[in-house]
Amino acid sequence: MISEHIQPSNKFLSQHTFLTFSLLILALGSVAFGISYLVRGLQFDLLMLILLAALLFSWLLARTKLRGSVAGLLLIALGAPLIFIWVGDLWGPLITWLRTSNGIIWRVLFSSGGLSADTSAYWASLSEIKLRSITLLADLDLWLRSIIAGQPVYTYDAITLIWGYMIWLVSAWAGWFQRRKEEPFKAIFPAGSLLAVSLGYTYGATTALFPLIFAVLTLSGLTFYLKRERSWKTRSMDYPEEERSENILLIFGITLGFVVAAALIPRISIRWVVETIQEWVQPQVEQIDPLFDSFGLKQDLTSLGSMGTAIEGGLPREHLIGSGPELSDQIVMSVQLADSSSSAEELLNLAVPLYWRGLTYDRYTGHVWQSSDVVLRTYQAEEQANQPADKIYRTLVQDFRFVDSNDFIYAAGEIVSLDTNFKIAWRIVPGITETLKTPGDFFAGSQTKSAYRVESMIPVVSEAELRATQDLYPSWISERYLALPDHLPQRVIDLARELTRNSPTSFDKALAIETYLRTYKYELNLPAPPENRELSDYFLFGLQKGYCDYYATTMVVLARAVGIPARIAIGYTRGNYDTANQQFIVAEDNAHSWVEIYFTGIGWIPFEPTAAQAAIERPDRPVNLPPKMDLPLELEAQDFFMDGLPGRWWYWLGGILLAAVFLPLTWLYLDGWYMRWLAPSKMVTKLFQRLYRFGHWVGSPAMMADTPSEFSTILGAQIRAISQDSRWEPYLQAAADDVQGLSQTYVRSIYSSHPLPQDEIRQTISSWQRLRYRLLLVKILYMRRYRTRG
Repeated sequence: MISEHIQPSNKFLSQHTFLTFSLLILALGSVAFGISYLVRGLQFDLLMLILLAALLFSWLLARTKLRGSVAGLLLIALGAPLIFIWVGDLWGPLITWLRTSNGIIWRVLFSSGGLSADTSAYWASLSEIKLRSITLLADLDLWLRSIIAGQPVYTYDAITLIWGYMIWLVSAWAGWFQRRKEEPFKAIFPAGSLLAVSLGYTYGATTALFPLIFAVLTLSGLTFYLKRERSWKTRSMDYPEEERSENILLIFGITLGFVVAAALIPRISIRWVVETIQEWVQPQVEQIDPLFDSFGLKQDLTSLGSMGTAIEGGLPREHLIGSGPELSDQIVMSVQLADSSSSAEELLNLAVPLYWRGLTYDRYTGHVWQSSDVVLRTYQAEEQANQPADKIYRTLVQDFRFVDSNDFIYAAGEIVSLDTNFKIAWRIVPGITETLKTPGDFFAGSQTKSAYRVESMIPVVSEAELRATQDLYPSWISERYLALPDHLPQRVIDLARELTRNSPTSFDKALAIETYLRTYKYELNLPAPPENRELSDYFLFGLQKGYCDYYATTMVVLARAVGIPARIAIGYTRGNYDTANQQFIVAEDNAHSWVEIYFTGIGWIPFEPTAAQAAIERPDRPVNLPPKMDLPLELEAQDFFMDGLPGRWWYWLGGILLAAVFLPLTWLYLDGWYMRWLAPSKMVTKLFQRLYRFGHWVGSPAMMADTPSEFSTILGAQIRAISQDSRWEPYLQAAADDVQGLSQTYVRSIYSSHPLPQDEIRQTISSWQRLRYRLLLVKILYMRRYRTRG
């Protein structure tokens, strides 16, 4: 019987047990809340019921003398039927069946009437149990067969069973491990990993991580403290039990401070946990997406329309209306410039390249293009996603009309606003996405209308201005837009260096690469590139011909190889201009991919390496434009890193102040714990070693021949001399006496055959806690006097 193995304990409902159990519920409850938010159809109240039951059973089993393997098997076996009953809502029919069964048995054994009584309730409850069980098992069977067949499907009951059982297992693990092993991190690790992987795949909000981390850190501090208490009791050491409540409150306060700092300060971000998981999950999305979907996990990309497909990556043309190289002259859309101050003729006269950009890619694998992790922002009609810019940027208003349905937002340059509700997926930029209203790195935009008006910004920049930029980039630009695949052939890099050998600036290097690639033959009718060849190497040294995907990809690779941040842009060329109707007519054969180069202080500038397209001609000298307002979005993101202090300076100030307060307090508190934990003689020795070091700092180092008493006498005299004639003299004279007292305690602990009494240990620790502040003041006075004399 299990009851025979229960270890006697009269502290099951103690303060420690209550706090530990409550923190486990908080940690596991945050996991259950996060999972219920990420998995469609999953009910939070059911998950909470399951985790509470698992936690309670495992906690009770951990108090027994059962082996871990036996207890684990019991919990695994117990969880399956309980969750089956909960998910199938079988409690009511089961209770009815048991009650009627008991009545029937009673009548058979003790009543002369036998089975003459009404048994309809018995058969009705039994039939309901069978029906619900068969339905649930059939649902689970369908889910399992679909996975085995390689075509996973989502079924509500099966998913509830699976997730409920996973919550049961991680909760049972947590209760057992914490009660039996007292290792909080190992106890919560499976539950935390389950939530982190789910967040990493779905791009869900990280809110649930904050209470989880708070609970784990607090539980760790509490467990550590109580382990020390038991150690002190085992050694028969005296310790201040009356300070236990204050210590526990301090643990809660310090942990809460760190978690609040992680939530508010951009440099102390919990988001990195999810980003690390995403780096592991995302490259496999194309293969495991159906399986994840069958678990109810859905990436938050459904509302992005075609962006949900585009983010998985591929070659650019796969995401254009006329997919593949076989393009036609079928009309896709018309574009009219609605701003009378910016006519098409004027822009062409200013040599402004017009591209209708839909999305950009930053990550190149060697075969396909992908996007880094994105965050989706929703904007209302006329709400600004960017601020209109000054200097080199001109604001354009464009009316787009599509022949067929369209999900992407196409616009010239950077999107400012739309006349309808819209969404933009921004690539996550650490320190910017969490802080600035405008996240900083555009991936794609989405809207639902067949016609919309968009306000955007385009750069009108001269060659002289581009040549004058500095080759200094924000860290996120360098890390993201200079990355190259590991297997890139060396001859591609060598070619990039050879082409730019005589180019003094980034613009000249980009121009040299662009000019060279335009000598390659343009060809649409090409087979798919081989999977075992890197695309740019195949284009440069194999095919030596291609269409825009080949040109643009190769220019990005060559530019990055010589240290120029570059990305690929996808959309349409401007099309044919209809003078009569003053609009651009864009056909499927205008689908295009080109290159954008980043220039510090300016932003992303288009380049055209495709031979079949007209070369971009830029003005030689700066063009005077009407003054506007602020900087564009990505320049704000740049200034956030490039300037000394960001606009939201209070984040940094708050972080510095928080660190200045919490770190010293934490160190002092942990140091006090450490001293109480040490054996008395070792503790006194440690303290006296600190005095030796302090003597060296204030010009009174210990000599080899000095006894402890002689050293303390010399150090005391030095302290009195340093503090003499200062306002702190009365306060610091006591420090010399405390040094003598510590020296005498140290001598007794070494040479006496009797251990130090507990009251003297407490007095020594208390004396040291007073002394260290006074020694710090002595050090400051010594430094001032030394500098004055110097």
